[in-house]
Amino acid sequence: MNTEEKSNENLSNGWQILPLFEIAKVCYGKAKPKIQGEIPVIGSGGIYGFTEKPLVDYETIVIGRKGSAGATYYCEKPSYPSDTTFYLEWKRKVDVPFVYNFLKFQSLVSDNSVIPSLQRETVENF
Repeated sequence: MNTEEKSNENLSNGWQILPLFEIAKVCYGKAKPKIQGEIPVIGSGGIYGFTEKPLVDYETIVIGRKGSAGATYYCEKPSYPSDTTFYLEWKRKVDVPFVYNFLKFQSLVSDNSVIPSLQRETVENF
């Protein structure tokens, strides 16, 4: 019996323990556009501006990758993750608030450097 099978044997029917890359694509955010609007721009530290068009028009989770690396933000409505973040593009139907709450209480960053950062591969394999 492999590790995943052992981990899954105590779960209720239909639940599995999977690495994040199996349920979502980890995407890089983009630089904040100059045009103002009503769509929140989310950086590693949270909302810091607004723009006209969303980068993401679906429910997602934004994860800080620089500065406040590992900080997570739940976005129920369209948003614009900035270039200091990752966002998740779903490969499967998931309970996004559940995934958010799980990630929120995890330590995604084990680095104690002066300027913490998070690598894409670390998030994908979490």
